[in-house]
Amino acid sequence: MVKNTGLSDEPRRVLEELGKIRLVGVVLLTSSGMEIRKRCITRLTEHQEIFLQYLGMKIPRQFKK
Repeated sequence: MVKNTGLSDEPRRVLEELGKIRLVGVVLLTSSGMEIRKRCITRLTEHQEIFLQYLGMKIPRQFKK
């Protein structure tokens, strides 16, 4: 497993850390009463970024509807 992430080599710990990645919905109200909606990923920890980089994966900061 990946040792340079600081997560040790336990798959359970790696999966627990990646399981903390969250998708959040943001709703902003405009002055005209309209809503702007965005779905965003919470900020990744350094460990999560290292592990995802090792896997060759990128998570977008926001998603399209």
